[in-house]
Amino acid sequence: MDNKNLQRTIESHLPQVQQEVERFVALNKCDYETFGKQVEDPAADILVKLLHQKGLIKSSRRATHKNEFPDLRVVEQWNGTPIAIDVKASNHSGMKAGLWAKNTSPANDLGTFKTLPEHVAEWGGENIYFLWVHYNFTDVKQEIVKVEFAPFYRFVGMNPEGLLKYRISDGKIRPRTYLQEPFFENFKEFKKVLERTDCHRSEKIILREYSALPLAHRRRIMESLSELNQEVA
Repeated sequence: MDNKNLQRTIESHLPQVQQEVERFVALNKCDYETFGKQVEDPAADILVKLLHQKGLIKSSRRATHKNEFPDLRVVEQWNGTPIAIDVKASNHSGMKAGLWAKNTSPANDLGTFKTLPEHVAEWGGENIYFLWVHYNFTDVKQEIVKVEFAPFYRFVGMNPEGLLKYRISDGKIRPRTYLQEPFFENFKEFKKVLERTDCHRSEKIILREYSALPLAHRRRIMESLSELNQEVA
């Protein structure tokens, strides 16, 4: 079974995963402040149990700590391909100016320009998936909106410049809004935009830092660049 078939099989059982997550909410003390982290372990447990029951995988391993990637490592039953599954969760409601309002976008980080290429080098661009739990929690309501399972790049957002949505300060890549359709159909498409965005971010950082330097330092940099350009020529 290739990845596409595995994905379709898991997608067909997502209603069952959602039911189990809803059962977890009903049986446990959950709240809007902590549920995003609280649901990660049970969601991974539910998915692993389902995959084993359906005979889709022959082994699985959970992350040993919160900073380890991925949350869940599984090996396919048929071809022995390792698959990385990271669990994400986002609230469709948020507190704004003391009142509850609908969130238009998840607040999650999807990796950085440093870590993402490292994960891809280890796992392959088509072997990294997100299990995404959408919930709508306030202080008076607890609702599981839906559960999604798809390759990681299908959750990535884009900005008006046609580049990946990201935060320039730390290079964290940001998700698309709840209403947007996925921007990428495959990893090849995503990789092209990732590389273009990484260069664009580097240029912005260089120009920002350069413009903040005293004139003498800027002159030294220009001299160094001139020497480098002569070497290249």
